[in-house]
Amino acid sequence: TGALHDDAVADVADGLGGGRDTASRLRIMKDSAVGAYGALALILVTLMRAACLWELPLVQWVPALVLAHALGRTVMLPVMRVLPYARSEGVAGELMAGLDWRRVGLSAGICTVIALAAAGWWGLLLVPLAVGLVVGFVRLYRAQLGGVTGDGLGAVCIAGELLTLLVLTAAWH
Repeated sequence: TGALHDDAVADVADGLGGGRDTASRLRIMKDSAVGAYGALALILVTLMRAACLWELPLVQWVPALVLAHALGRTVMLPVMRVLPYARSEGVAGELMAGLDWRRVGLSAGICTVIALAAAGWWGLLLVPLAVGLVVGFVRLYRAQLGGVTGDGLGAVCIAGELLTLLVLTAAWH
């Protein structure tokens, strides 16, 4: 993805950390420069990924990364469905227009099967945790941005991946 979602983490951290109001937050998030909040967020995300993988047996890396990828993308969908697009233009807004609840449910079902296959019953723990993650981001973005942006969705994706790696590390440790 060309670190697209990692860039989104940096943009969201800079925007929410440095913006005074919705307009300034959105402006900062659109700027391609990485600020202090964004740099720290990228460092923390990278360290958390590395720490989780370090603790997992090498044979578990592929199932963990497949599940992290699946869950990361799955948690973006309900956020896309619930929140309006916060900008007047953008690629994410076009993607959000065609999304319905059937697709969200299908993706969640497939991800749950992957979670069970990759982590057994520990994978089911990811379901309520993922719901909590979605609710938290929906509330945050509604309050701070009035909706969601592509960067906001990318940050949700990375949070879902980290959540997965943390649960799997706890389960397999």
